[in-house]
Amino acid sequence: MAANTRWGPIHCNNHVICAIDVRTGGVNPERADLLEICFLPVNHSFQISKDFSMFHLKFRPVWPVDKKYAQVSQEVLDEHKMSIFDSARGFEMFERWFTDTLQMKQYKKIMPLVWNYETVRPWLKNWMGDFGFEHHIHENYRDCMSLLNWWNDRHAYFGEEVPYKHPTFGQLVTRSGVTLLGRNSVPANCKALVECYHHMVKDYVPAQGMR
Repeated sequence: MAANTRWGPIHCNNHVICAIDVRTGGVNPERADLLEICFLPVNHSFQISKDFSMFHLKFRPVWPVDKKYAQVSQEVLDEHKMSIFDSARGFEMFERWFTDTLQMKQYKKIMPLVWNYETVRPWLKNWMGDFGFEHHIHENYRDCMSLLNWWNDRHAYFGEEVPYKHPTFGQLVTRSGVTLLGRNSVPANCKALVECYHHMVKDYVPAQGMR
């Protein structure tokens, strides 16, 4: 593979796109814990990278966990409580993965590929801190939720039926013909997100009036 596509598409300028998903113990990052996080690198053809392994970690909570919000059973929550990784040690492991696995050039960062970045970003920033977030996370991101709304808007503008009447992650997965390999699984969500985005890039058909 050419050096300029090792970390992704040429226009990413050696930054790397990563699908990101999180599981949290509540709504507020200041009063709840990040329980689980996954970064899944994407290659130059918008598929799961074969060069870089994913980063996936479960954390030991400090704050009380809302099990219904976190979508975890008591058994799973007990596993989290037994984890050797608290938030700080988990971030140390992430920094090691960022340096040793991605091996990006100086000043290069991760470009997030997410579902609803507004709910993911505060958790990343709280976990990494302002400096860590600035150092590791690029300001350019891909938000599939926003893309579905844009897609609907384009079709509506040209008087066509909107393809996503309820723009949810589940509908994106179904309409993309993607199989979600694990229910309530953070790594499975990341894998599905990459496959859906690949489908959107490869198979997108513009509204009738734009052809």
